[in-house]
Amino acid sequence: MKILPALLPLLVAALVLPSRPLAQEEARAYPEDTVVLRHGETRITLGDLRHSIELTVPPEQLRRFYAERKRVTQHAGNFFVVRKLAEEAQARELTEAERFRVEEARARALSQVQLDHIVAQEKQPDYEAVAREEWQAHPEKYQGPEAVRVSHILVKPGDGRDDAQALARAEEALAKAKAGADFAALAKEYSDDPSAASNNGDLGFFQRGQMIKPFEDAAFALQKPGELAGPVKTDFGYHVIRFEARRAPGLLPFEQVKDRLVGQYRDEFRTRIVNREIERIGNLEGVETNYDALVSLYQPIDFDAAKAADGKAASKNKAASGK
Repeated sequence: MKILPALLPLLVAALVLPSRPLAQEEARAYPEDTVVLRHGETRITLGDLRHSIELTVPPEQLRRFYAERKRVTQHAGNFFVVRKLAEEAQARELTEAERFRVEEARARALSQVQLDHIVAQEKQPDYEAVAREEWQAHPEKYQGPEAVRVSHILVKPGDGRDDAQALARAEEALAKAKAGADFAALAKEYSDDPSAASNNGDLGFFQRGQMIKPFEDAAFALQKPGELAGPVKTDFGYHVIRFEARRAPGLLPFEQVKDRLVGQYRDEFRTRIVNREIERIGNLEGVETNYDALVSLYQPIDFDAAKAADGKAASKNKAASGK
């Protein structure tokens, strides 16, 4: 295993390495305690990075995140920077104000951990069942416009490839698709879209207004499953498009609204529990308050005096600009 000797090569790699499916050897599993970054006494493991990623990236975006090498390596670089700076802070004597900032951040983090723990102990509803009931009871709220589903191959100019070469590569992919080659395999081979590694170029259903105009027009003009179009030029490069399906206007499938509704009900449940806990803490018996000391922080503003001072300053500036 190669341990990078410094952060700079990692950050450079994040910027210049092409996004592509991992080779068989690269994709093998490693134990969670595998060290992926080391410097002096600093050790960052695969498990550290995985926990950090899954703490900061929404669950529904994780698959896309892990499919993009650049995002993974950039996250590792950022994680390393945070760890090193934290170690440097720990190695020196902090001022009183700095220690307070650290303790305040720790207290806030612990309060969130405790709230997560309390919420996890509660008996939670079957969010999917509740979401389905809502979808069935109020179909008028979940109507969708016409939508199409297509797969695509994106060929970008750049990295030593000029516009003519990009077009030629897209035309080559289109010719192979027309000759009957498997489109998913072509997407993995030819596409510069990072998501092609995980979705085989399939973009799922989208409606008008969600894609860049030339791409949208070409996609909606297609009629039959398997029909091809392209190369279509957009700001991203050249696209080869394969039509998959069309969905007429009407009630959106439950699967399309499920994640949003489940997320909504989960958030509402958590909010109720959090509000309950805030009220519980606010009503604790035996809390002693030095009200006089507390209100000494209060410093009322004389709005009339402040307004007059602002008026004088404006008049002075106006006079100065007229000279």
